[in-house]
Amino acid sequence: MCCARRFAVLLFILFFYAAPEVSAQDLFVFPSRGQSNEQMQRDRMECHAWARQQTGFDPFQASPGAPPPQAAGGSTAGAVIGGGAVGVETALLLADKGTLSGDALKFLLVNHAEAAEDLYELASRGTKQIVLLEMIDSVGKDIGRSTRWAMMQDVKRAGIEMRVATRALEITASSVRVETDGRIEEIPVDTVVLAAGAQAFNPLQKALEKRRIPVQVVGDAKTPAKAFDAIHQGFAAGRNV
Repeated sequence: MCCARRFAVLLFILFFYAAPEVSAQDLFVFPSRGQSNEQMQRDRMECHAWARQQTGFDPFQASPGAPPPQAAGGSTAGAVIGGGAVGVETALLLADKGTLSGDALKFLLVNHAEAAEDLYELASRGTKQIVLLEMIDSVGKDIGRSTRWAMMQDVKRAGIEMRVATRALEITASSVRVETDGRIEEIPVDTVVLAAGAQAFNPLQKALEKRRIPVQVVGDAKTPAKAFDAIHQGFAAGRNV
């Protein structure tokens, strides 16, 4: 990429993100020389890396207009209410939003566009700071021991804050009011997910029974439990066929 092209791209990036009245929906990009999508992606990442090195400004992190509620670390925050298996998996999913894709990570790494420590941070920490709220004194009690260990490592890497013995009292337009050891506080968030429990969902059983087809129900379709239990129930059902 020539210097003139990089300079033009840099001017465009600064102009585009400096003007709050310009919407990202107004931007349309077309290949002028019939480039493939793969080539356009490589050019885009190269321009981004070069512009960030030259200015210290990351346009991917820019958000025109009024910012949403901020966590202490400066990123937008989300809360997951419920620290069981579903809550932990949901928290990890939200925390992964905004992390580098495998292709982007490889491109930045092989071109030495960022330090290895920065790439690790960009690949493991998303754009949201997630807090996981659980009423009892432990998170992930319904997860198998080995699976729980691996998931807790992922939670730590993603920077998810776990609050145990914490009860959610109210969800407002911009926060969650919680109580911990008799102390009430508000946590500013822009996203709240309720994962406070699970129940069996099995509409297929009645449909099959109406047709007088023998049915054996196992796993979470019978009672939400651990994968270990579902596997053994499935094995027992298979032996009875």
